[in-house]
Amino acid sequence: MPNDLLFKAVTLFEEQDKWDAFIELSSYVENIKNIWKDRLSNRLEEYFTKEGKMDGWNFNKDGMVWYLNDYGQDSFGIWWEHLYQLSFWANPSHYDIEKIKSLLESTKYSPLLNVFDGVVKKFNGNYLLSEFGNFSFGSIYDNNFGFEHLNTLAWYAGNETEEFANQIIKKVDSIRKEHFEIITELCEYTKIIK
Repeated sequence: MPNDLLFKAVTLFEEQDKWDAFIELSSYVENIKNIWKDRLSNRLEEYFTKEGKMDGWNFNKDGMVWYLNDYGQDSFGIWWEHLYQLSFWANPSHYDIEKIKSLLESTKYSPLLNVFDGVVKKFNGNYLLSEFGNFSFGSIYDNNFGFEHLNTLAWYAGNETEEFANQIIKKVDSIRKEHFEIITELCEYTKIIK
């Protein structure tokens, strides 16, 4: 925080009770962020398990993962983490990650590599493709929210819940509707038989 802003902030605490209230409230920051995140995850659960439920797909609110019913949560699926990262992921104990990578670079499966916009990482460990911070709220960080903006994204999760949910729904539904068949094939061709 720049010094001039810090000096202005100090004037907010010229009375002891305001300072004490600030200290007490600041100890609850993580709790507040969790309440806001819960608002968003509850809205997503409502949509993906009721309003927007799709045959063949399942949603796990606890893991924030969308996956094919026939292959389970460890299969090639869509994961949303840390409020800003949307990824394709598969469990390497159950799916051949190298084979998935190879198939994704083939003509038939390569459309999956183009589903995300913004800052994208390809083939980062078990994360086969990840999009970072590509959300828009009329903020200076639009389409480029980074890890350092998690507090800001938490605020949007709790205070612009519907807008945040709609952006996630649009991205995930596009994948679920347009790529069901090739994701099913990827799961079938790459699962490790034990």
